[in-house]
Amino acid sequence: MARSSTGTVHGQFPDGITEGRFHEDPVHGKISLRFEGWAPIPANRRTQTVARKRIPRDDDTAEDAVRRKLLKVWPTSVFERMDYEHHAAAPEPEPPP
Repeated sequence: MARSSTGTVHGQFPDGITEGRFHEDPVHGKISLRFEGWAPIPANRRTQTVARKRIPRDDDTAEDAVRRKLLKVWPTSVFERMDYEHHAAAPEPEPPP
């Protein structure tokens, strides 16, 4: 099962905002962008149909979807990068003796 990803988006955005947060659902290709003082901005990866199911395309990344959406919402914005947060895996419990 694919895990969702979170992290920060860096760049130059309106109102002097230089970073925001994102949450990605890799199974459905949905990305939610959150910037201080703004409502969440949804972005979607491009999809393909496989066996009558719509799944995210392999050649379209979350960064591409965020870049497209930010240019549509804020044409003067400058998108620099996305930094993913890596959560440490929970340690496995020790087996009983």
